[in-house]
Amino acid sequence: MKQLDDASGAVQVKFWGVRGSIPTPGQQTAKYGGNTSCVTVEGPDGAVYILDAGSGLRVFGMSMVADGRLPMTAYLLLTHTHWDHIQGLPFFIPAFIPGNRLNIYGSKAGDWELQEALAGQMSDRYFPVSMDVFGADLAFAHLDRGVHELGAATVRSAPLNHPGNCMGYRLELAGCTVAAVWDEEPLGGPDDLTPNPNALELARGADVLIHDAQYTDKEYAEAKVGWGHSPLGYVVTTAIAAEVPRLVLFHHEPLHADTFLDAMVEEAREMAGEMGSDLEITAAQEGIAIEIMPSNPEAILSPSAVPGPS
Repeated sequence: MKQLDDASGAVQVKFWGVRGSIPTPGQQTAKYGGNTSCVTVEGPDGAVYILDAGSGLRVFGMSMVADGRLPMTAYLLLTHTHWDHIQGLPFFIPAFIPGNRLNIYGSKAGDWELQEALAGQMSDRYFPVSMDVFGADLAFAHLDRGVHELGAATVRSAPLNHPGNCMGYRLELAGCTVAAVWDEEPLGGPDDLTPNPNALELARGADVLIHDAQYTDKEYAEAKVGWGHSPLGYVVTTAIAAEVPRLVLFHHEPLHADTFLDAMVEEAREMAGEMGSDLEITAAQEGIAIEIMPSNPEAILSPSAVPGPS
């Protein structure tokens, strides 16, 4: 597989889908993007780790084809199998091409095996072709809570507070650490924003924490308790407790337009300041890459073009 043109030794984190629940294309979401969850983490040796297979996975696949980076071997870490986290798999071009390998990991989906859950969305009840048409070599494995050596990365997994056996991840790769904490809700509801110990275990000291931030505190308290997503105050509290230098707000609410997300970022920064923290806070945007240097924990934003459909 062709590697990134990067001799710096940086780990690249790139956002292909940042939205929660359902894709939301349109002018109101053009800045941050409307595809559902998909993030890639890539080491300087070209090792590719994919966090979730929402509709953003389709765009990532097109990019790999356009950049001539096939054949590829990748590790797909699924947080869970709710539809906004798996709906891109049937449209992932590399999965159809022989010579590619996709190692797929996740927790059991209730009573369903992982492979059974993924195949279910491609049954003839919902989709014209089954997973049998995939030409790539696919391997499936369940990840329980613990530490796992996956290729060049050490991956820690721990369950989060979300309906349906959701798993969060911590990736340690080439001297850099990325924490992925979505979908996640406060254990104590709106009256207790104490961080989930499992989330802290994953995030502690990471270079970058990517955290579910679907709701404002008001939205959560009034109508969204039990939906399995985080209010803003809880997210900021968790990031500060985890002592991370950078927080990226993620899994954006479909109803939140770009201007609303801009305001949420400012509110989060104000919250952090009031807590006496200089935490760097941004919101995830499609097509944006964060480069993390092993010797420098600061993340550097670099815009990158996302190819459209041909």
